[in-house]
Amino acid sequence: MTKVTLQTIANELQVSKSLISKIINNRDVSVSDKVRQQVLDKIKEYNYVPNRAAAALNLKRMQLIACIVINTSYDYYSDLVYNIEQYAFRKGYNVVLCNAAEDVEREKKYLEMYGTGLFDGILVATSDGVSNRELLEKIHNEKFPLVFVDRYIPDLGISIVATENHHGASILTTELIQRGRKRIDFVGYGFSDKTMVQRERFNGYTAAMQEHGLKPRIVYTDNQHEHNLENMFRDSDNRPDALVMISSWQIQDMLRLCRKYGLKIPRDILIATFDEFRVPFNTMNDIQNTKVVEDPILIIKQDVKRVATTAVDVLLDEIESGPKNVQHFINPYFE
Repeated sequence: MTKVTLQTIANELQVSKSLISKIINNRDVSVSDKVRQQVLDKIKEYNYVPNRAAAALNLKRMQLIACIVINTSYDYYSDLVYNIEQYAFRKGYNVVLCNAAEDVEREKKYLEMYGTGLFDGILVATSDGVSNRELLEKIHNEKFPLVFVDRYIPDLGISIVATENHHGASILTTELIQRGRKRIDFVGYGFSDKTMVQRERFNGYTAAMQEHGLKPRIVYTDNQHEHNLENMFRDSDNRPDALVMISSWQIQDMLRLCRKYGLKIPRDILIATFDEFRVPFNTMNDIQNTKVVEDPILIIKQDVKRVATTAVDVLLDEIESGPKNVQHFINPYFE
């Protein structure tokens, strides 16, 4: 028996293969109910069912969503993915994890899977806030369900679920000021300069500093910048008495530098950061690094579970009813 293909069905019904594919995958397409039913009837007659859609043809859904994040080695993103998967599963959906590993080309390849029919929707934390913009806009314009979670591009009309970073950085900085600190630097990452996360946190820090008549200054963790952590610690005359870190990803380097320059936390420098962290404690060097901490580091926590569940709810609503362009910004908190 000759193998039945999309072309076979297209020829018989005198329609395009593209139309049939979109109907099979329940994609947005302008077609009459009569033609749609003819296609579905013919597919059933020939028992033509693509492997990826076999379980979902009657439902017109795969019950599968993709979650693209920048790097699962960071504690926040591993927690985010965990909570997304747990909640989506309770809602009847499976989650495929796509770890972009801070590689925009890798992120692009994952995003391009929207056209395969494998997924009903995508959650994505963008790599740097600018790359793959055209592709994201294309996906959105085709009305494929797509929701930004955590990292986002603000002006594409795509729904956003993220932490209220401006507010979080503002209250974190204000707390340092209320504890008597005046020379407070913001610690950022050079590769994150274009992300809304770093922009909003820096803006929140800056607003709090200016409100109290203090001068804001940013230093970077990477040594490509003149204003980097190593130079900041080395310059005893201009060394800050407190730091607001964009995240706790490099807290280990911070402790190492404090030890190197003989500084104690918080006596000499008070450190405040977003998110909890873990430091290695496997060698004598690790143990010596932790001895610079005399009192707890100030931490503001993102409500990762609420971010995850809200993002899933928004995406599932868009899978059901189409894009909404909603925005949810969730306040971080002190414990």
